Amino acid sequence: MRNATAIVNMGCMDDKFCPALFVPKVIDWGIEDPKNKPIEKVGEIRDEIEKRVLEIIDSTQDHKIPI
Repeated sequence: MRNATAIVNMGCMDDKFCPALFVPKVIDWGIEDPKNKPIEKVGEIRDEIEKRVLEIIDSTQDHKIPI
């Protein structure tokens, strides 16, 4: 993690467990926790993660990672 260009945090930011709190260059997506959600909502969350991953991939091709 120390040598990473950026760290993507999906939304935990738990001050006791989240290592992303201790490194610079964190992209916080604030993704909703799918735990105990209906399958339809889990699918929406999955689709949002996929969309954002594809955006990161596209941004790396232009060397413009959104930090």
